[in-house]
Amino acid sequence: MKLEGKVALVTGAGLGMGRATAKLFSDEGAKVIINDVSQENLEETLNLLSDGDHTIFLGDISKSFSVTDMFKVIHSKYDGIDIVVNNAGIGRAEGDGENGEIQEMQDEGWKGVMSVNLDGTFYVSRESVRLMIDRDISGSIINISSTSAFSGEGPLHYCTSKGAILAFTRALAIDLGPKGIRVNA
Repeated sequence: MKLEGKVALVTGAGLGMGRATAKLFSDEGAKVIINDVSQENLEETLNLLSDGDHTIFLGDISKSFSVTDMFKVIHSKYDGIDIVVNNAGIGRAEGDGENGEIQEMQDEGWKGVMSVNLDGTFYVSRESVRLMIDRDISGSIINISSTSAFSGEGPLHYCTSKGAILAFTRALAIDLGPKGIRVNA
């Protein structure tokens, strides 16, 4: 029960790594807030969690207002947050073209991936930090990147967004370390 009494948020918790992370955190005693854009997937994840005080938040992290609404719920229900996993991410978006190559990509394809992968990570991190600092919590923010950030293998916008996550993480870690908030990717 390493995380007993801790409050953890996992974005993109409806499937895959996000679901597994939420399950692990609940097994270790954390109160887990699971976020995703699919109600069905969230409910399936919730059913896998150990007994505890867990919360579903259906919302799109690429929308600042949605993240703000989620943190209003977190603030009122839990009064703080200890751990944040910025897991939500997409590899393709509407407007990518048939093969996702730059010459086929439309603005909405580029912006679609960037808005979830990069903007969403920023919005969630910003609201997390505001709450951690306000409540004097020495928390942890974990950003999910990809080996594509190094290899360049994959869709252009995906690789770019995941590389930006690494730079964002480094800069945020330098800024928040003295405040007692750890940031890793």
